[in-house]
Amino acid sequence: APPTATGFVGDEDCLYLNVWTPTSKSKKPRAVIMYIPGGGFLVGGGTIPTYNGAYMAASGNVVVVTVNYRLGALGFLRQPGLGIQGNFAMQDQLAALRWVRANADAFGGDRDKITVMGESAGAISTSLMMFSEPEAVPLFRSAIMDSNIAGTLFPTADEMTASSDAFMDVLCNYDTRTRCPRTADWLRSLSLQKIMTAQNSQLSPQGIHGLLFDPGLPRVTWGPAIGAAPITGGQPLAGYHDGMPPKPFVMGHNKDEGGFFVPVPEWTTKLAYNIWLDQSYRRDGANQIRTAEVGGGQAYNADSFGWDSASQMTPASQALMHAITDGKVAAPNIFTEERIAEQMRDAGMPMYGYQFSKQANFNYQGLVDCSPKSHNICHSYELPFVFNNFLQLEGTDYVPMPGSKSDQRVARAMTRAWTGFAKDPRNGWGYPEMVDPKRGPYVDFNTDIRLVRDMGDRVGYPVWEPLLQDALSR
Repeated sequence: APPTATGFVGDEDCLYLNVWTPTSKSKKPRAVIMYIPGGGFLVGGGTIPTYNGAYMAASGNVVVVTVNYRLGALGFLRQPGLGIQGNFAMQDQLAALRWVRANADAFGGDRDKITVMGESAGAISTSLMMFSEPEAVPLFRSAIMDSNIAGTLFPTADEMTASSDAFMDVLCNYDTRTRCPRTADWLRSLSLQKIMTAQNSQLSPQGIHGLLFDPGLPRVTWGPAIGAAPITGGQPLAGYHDGMPPKPFVMGHNKDEGGFFVPVPEWTTKLAYNIWLDQSYRRDGANQIRTAEVGGGQAYNADSFGWDSASQMTPASQALMHAITDGKVAAPNIFTEERIAEQMRDAGMPMYGYQFSKQANFNYQGLVDCSPKSHNICHSYELPFVFNNFLQLEGTDYVPMPGSKSDQRVARAMTRAWTGFAKDPRNGWGYPEMVDPKRGPYVDFNTDIRLVRDMGDRVGYPVWEPLLQDALSR
């Protein structure tokens, strides 16, 4: 699927994976990291150059596997009346995990030491395996979730069926035949081009960058459905379901996640921002957000800012960036951790938290509001550091970048932490265990790596917690 509605690249025949192993010999089987890529369940794949696992495997002495899964309508269309149950993307991920476990020995891996890791939609997928998919429980030992957008609640199976019904109407409009039979055979007869064209017509004009901010007409969206196999538990925001056992995990966020999701930062208006707040949190909740005091000011109020020439951000786009960062990622992660902290302690399972705030000397995704001049550390910008592959998106290609000495130093530290945790979830992370989700400690990966003990206050948790609880209880 494409990043915008102008076309697409890829193929439905995508269930392949990539494996990297160290060239050195080992007397013992190595721990395995299975990476699930992100992309809003619409774009992405395990072959993106950033995810080349050669450095991670060699430096950490682990096996690295990156996987693919079906996206968009191909991954989530649900029409139970036609025998189409949906959640195919989640089934693909489970199939990949089963394959990795069954074949770990063949590439020097230890089937009992598998860490599932993901970023963005991949982190959401990992959280579903952790909290809501009983079938996944025996298949992995621990989890790493980079930038889990936990504040996004998922539709029920019935709601996804209704959404798919609406998409069937769209498909009929793109079918040139006069009769639209709406059968399984008819669906199978449609070309991939026709399905993707219909899907893309329903996306935000800004593609993946508009997934979290689109104050326009309702659109057909794609993603996991709660209550459709293999997601037999509830919302992952609520933590463990159906007696699923606690597992060690790492969960963290980037300092300015929301910059990635400000579609056109130089055009975002106060009116559009306020409409989005009202739509997302109802009028009372929106007013609470606008007037919330965070870090000595009203971080979610457009009136708190002026034009920022370095990032080309309007006052409204700066407020939006902070609201998405805290309301969709950072605070919801704390919310989930709060609800499972006692279970983790009782089970003797460690959990670790981090924040990534290192300003690179390159612009990973090429976004103006996330450039080195902007001082914003946006969604996905930690990935070149985790994999130690410094790249910058120019047009449609990722171009290698040298990185500064401090970039290289922080990347080595992050790769060491991620692989260390995979090898030894209790002691390998290298930084203190999270004692309290609101107070941490969290490790802050910056030029000077340090511990942060007031994360809840930094991300406005007191205002977001009741809003998340209200959303979860509806």
